[in-house]
Amino acid sequence: MAGGEQYFTALVWRQDLFNGPITLTAEGLPAGVTCVPQTVAPGLREVPLVLSAAASAAPGVYELKVKGTTVINGQTVVREARPASVTLGNVQPQQNTPTVSRLDRSLVFAVREKAPFQVSATLEKATLVQGEKGNLTLKLNRLWPDFKTPVQAVALDLPPNLVAVNNGQPITFAPGKDEMKVTVEPKLAAPPGNYTVVVRAAAQIPYNKDPMAKQKPNTNVVQPSVPVTLTVLPKQVATVTLANPNVTAKVGAQGEVVVKLARLYDFGGEFKVQLVVPPEVKGVSADGITIPAGQNEGKVILRIAPDAAPGNRPNLVVRATALVNGNVPTVHEVKLAVNVVK
Repeated sequence: MAGGEQYFTALVWRQDLFNGPITLTAEGLPAGVTCVPQTVAPGLREVPLVLSAAASAAPGVYELKVKGTTVINGQTVVREARPASVTLGNVQPQQNTPTVSRLDRSLVFAVREKAPFQVSATLEKATLVQGEKGNLTLKLNRLWPDFKTPVQAVALDLPPNLVAVNNGQPITFAPGKDEMKVTVEPKLAAPPGNYTVVVRAAAQIPYNKDPMAKQKPNTNVVQPSVPVTLTVLPKQVATVTLANPNVTAKVGAQGEVVVKLARLYDFGGEFKVQLVVPPEVKGVSADGITIPAGQNEGKVILRIAPDAAPGNRPNLVVRATALVNGNVPTVHEVKLAVNVVK
């Protein structure tokens, strides 16, 4: 509908263990119709692909092409989507009736009269770390002056471990309350990557295609939001260990700590490593080091002051910090004990 959105469900068949992200784009759209590029995140096989029609979009039936683009072994690979339709769905819920579908010759859509409402979604933070919560602001724009009925909204086809919009339960826009904030949260098990978040809004609206008709039965009208992209960053990009977490060093001498990295999620950047000494601990210090990009080991040199008192210092921390996504610090810590002897 003009001034509204509609979506297709894009399905991906991954082959040869390919698990990377895929960017979906639409081509051949008429004036006034747009499609924000949307991402099939790593491991996912399905995502809604949303088209938006401006209020000025001309009515008509149009054909479009959908393409998926990704990078495999350093090479850009493009695949054109094959259109298909469901001809017989699961008419008896929970009966495991097979869905019957067929391939189509082309992918088409229609632009019709003005939509009765439009829903938008805006992320307060477009980037969240695994386990972090953020806010998603939903706004309902009632385009028909006489449209006053409640509208229900729910997040559409969210992947596992991504929670949004009332934990998957519908929320209701009551008349006069057309804006609300809901929580979005990638769980710790959510794989890092870019995720497309789409909200599906629906309302029962009296409608008859004949404007002179007296009877206007309720019709279920569905409008998705324009998609927003949520980037999920890993909480950790390496497992950090110490070759010797219990170091013995003499007063006035030096000791060393070998820091080892087991990198995660193909992260190849550098790590800044420093020794964190509690204020009450005296006599032990160390300069920070950098484990360069692509390397998995570094050596921290401990300095024991000449006036350091002998004894065990169990509460030191080796902290390794990496910058993820260009500017997000990701901190990894491991305990270190230093025993100072004469």
